[in-house]
Amino acid sequence: MYNILHLNSGNLDGGASKGALNLHFQLLNQNCNSRFLTNQSQDKIPNSYNHSIFSTDEEWMLKKSENRVSLRHKLDITYPNHLDYIYTTGFDGFDLLKSKHYDWADVIHLHWVSDGLLQIQNLEHISKPIVWTIRDMWPLTGGCHYTFETGCEKFKKQCGSCPHLASNDEIDLSYIVFSQKAKAYRSNIFPVGISDWITKLSNSSNLFKNNATRIYNGINSEHFYPSLKSEAWNFFSKLPPKNNFVIGYGAAGIGINDKRKGFSYLQQSITKLAQQIPVELLIFGECEKQFNFSTTKLGTLSNTNDLRMAYNCCDVFVAPYLQECFGKTLAEAQSCEIPAICFPGSGSEELVLDGKTGFITDDISVDSLTYSIHKMWKIGFRKRKNMGIMARNRVKELFNIEKNTKEYKIMYENLLEKYDINQLKSIIIQDKRKLIEKAEEYEKKIKYLIEENKKLLRKISYLQKKAKTHEL
Repeated sequence: MYNILHLNSGNLDGGASKGALNLHFQLLNQNCNSRFLTNQSQDKIPNSYNHSIFSTDEEWMLKKSENRVSLRHKLDITYPNHLDYIYTTGFDGFDLLKSKHYDWADVIHLHWVSDGLLQIQNLEHISKPIVWTIRDMWPLTGGCHYTFETGCEKFKKQCGSCPHLASNDEIDLSYIVFSQKAKAYRSNIFPVGISDWITKLSNSSNLFKNNATRIYNGINSEHFYPSLKSEAWNFFSKLPPKNNFVIGYGAAGIGINDKRKGFSYLQQSITKLAQQIPVELLIFGECEKQFNFSTTKLGTLSNTNDLRMAYNCCDVFVAPYLQECFGKTLAEAQSCEIPAICFPGSGSEELVLDGKTGFITDDISVDSLTYSIHKMWKIGFRKRKNMGIMARNRVKELFNIEKNTKEYKIMYENLLEKYDINQLKSIIIQDKRKLIEKAEEYEKKIKYLIEENKKLLRKISYLQKKAKTHEL
């Protein structure tokens, strides 16, 4: 039996963490040896998880926080006009190779490892197969996590003159981060996209070079299943709004304040719709904002059954994400037989079968979103119910955690069969030799150019002397 070590950074209630934890727990359910390493402090890990989830040391936790503040301060000074959205370097992190969990593992499975969990430099020294589930764009860029504000595609060749940093310098921080990744990434890294969209982007990146495969994020449809709408509202000790069309929206973490999650589009749409039809916004996640239309706020929901009941309160679930690798809330809502609406252009549209399990808007705009929500209201309860049934069946077929875990298990087994530790050490040595050879080649070219430059300078000096002699 092989041992799998998962690494994931940040809040265990976050979307990436939940996706990684779903896989970890399913592996345990299928009698696999799996551990989960996080930079969450130990006191924030639920007691029921303690047997398989471990924290990096407290000293490093403090250093992580200091590094985060330091990076933000440096960005503000060096790139004062940088975008106000997450940017990380991967230069800081604890030394995985010194961890007892590293010694225990046969396969290292990376998930979302930014925010001070793993030093990118560590990767070039890991002599074990590395599976890397790509949960945002950071593994393939020079530091940004999404490009929805810039549309930048420089990661396809070489980052630099970064629009996220508002930099005009070719050799800027993004260039350095990208170059560090290019140096650290070895042929023992096997990237896995959680949607076709992010897989295609990964394969277009000069860092992964067409090496990524796709395994969808998985959810447990036995945890997310339909209930009567009246029962769901009663669960929260609330009365369902009479005749109101209930529009669901949810986002973890900073919730409605995360501009990538597109809540401002939904707010404007509902403001328009409220003048035409009876609507109710049901929102979960952090939200202190007040609205000029009927709203029910459920706050932050971390319990799976609470989430399930929240979805079942809705007539439609709307995920107006501007850019998203997957969109787990879409899968969870549809598993509860709630039809969904999303924007086109990224991973979330793969979760909705347009006209069958919900609607994909024509474009990313308030008008398109308003039209699609109104259309969903207009088709009536029976058609929405049929959409919901089809949606749940599709989730069970494509986004089933048991099925997707089996795909990962096959991958682990194939990698362990293909590579033993000595082979991987040999591959890493070969990779280093290639880099050394390349460096030597560049060094020869530089020496040649220096010599040519010296010859040119001598020639110029000779011609200048000759010109002076001629003048005399």
